[in-house]
Amino acid sequence: MKIRFIVPRLRSSGPTTQLGYIVRSLLEKDIERHIDLEIVTLRNEGVKSDISALKELNGLRVVSTADWKSLVRTLIYIKSFKNEVVISSGLFAELICFLIAPKKLWISVVRSYPPEDFKDKFGEIFGGLLSGLSLYLHRKSIRRIAVSQSLRDRLSLIGLDAITVRNAVASVNAESIVNVGKISNTFLIVGNLRRLKNVHSGIELFLRCRKPEDELYILGDGPLKQELVDSYKCHSSIKFFGHVDSVVPFYVSAKCLISLSSSEGMPNAVMEALSWGVPCILSPIPAHNELGGLIPDGVFICDQADSQKDIVQKKKIAAFLVAGRLNRKLINRQANDVLNTSQLSEQYLAVIKQISNDF
Repeated sequence: MKIRFIVPRLRSSGPTTQLGYIVRSLLEKDIERHIDLEIVTLRNEGVKSDISALKELNGLRVVSTADWKSLVRTLIYIKSFKNEVVISSGLFAELICFLIAPKKLWISVVRSYPPEDFKDKFGEIFGGLLSGLSLYLHRKSIRRIAVSQSLRDRLSLIGLDAITVRNAVASVNAESIVNVGKISNTFLIVGNLRRLKNVHSGIELFLRCRKPEDELYILGDGPLKQELVDSYKCHSSIKFFGHVDSVVPFYVSAKCLISLSSSEGMPNAVMEALSWGVPCILSPIPAHNELGGLIPDGVFICDQADSQKDIVQKKKIAAFLVAGRLNRKLINRQANDVLNTSQLSEQYLAVIKQISNDF
């Protein structure tokens, strides 16, 4: 069975992390299925890339594109596909698959809600055009995979049918979860610092609810980083770390993660935090509500109706954090049960088998 993942590039990001989980899961279970697995990229990698780590995986080939000449060779290679299952992720990859790849075994992966994601990145007009293009291309694939049930439900409302294969996260051994005495007073905000993520609201929530000893670490880069740094430079309890190679050392003893994003497909940072037993304060969006249903002991949905009732809200959050501090191993176990990567290969292979049988 030949499976080809087509992606723009392997930049260090949530989609690349998820792709890594998928291919590792497929390779771990490839005992008798004889899977021929390959990742094909379409753009120069840049500085922050996971390509080296993926190239080291035994049984996986990576066809990378560094310049226009290699892009031409890559496009010719994709056009030569015959019976390969093609799985695309990202607008450029979807466009290339639509234009030149065989359509009979093409699966597209929807990782975010296009109308919100593209408008946030590129503005109302251009983002709206790109969103329409993205939805059009997804409709042309033979199957679509949505990375959460909540995203699948939202897509269905705009006439785009999809199959749910929920994002996953590497399981964390319960022995790695620190005890109550070693948990720090550090809150975390992790991810791309852009408007859709509502980082400003997360910081304001921290400032309203913090204890004197609490600190907020903000990990990640983005177009709003300097604006945020300037806005909160007078608060010594708030520290900006920019891009970090590994977030794990921060998760190990964090007190809480805050994410008040206005839109998510299925957020990597939140899932990773929960896998480390870190309680999360989240905005009431579909993906966060889905996680709250799956891991109830680890998720506090920040009711916007209480945003002005500081005393009530602070009491609710304080009680949640005390419970979370005591229940880290319970949160870890719940996350391992419902977000583990071992399910990914079986779910992807089920989709592949379905389209292969249909063909």
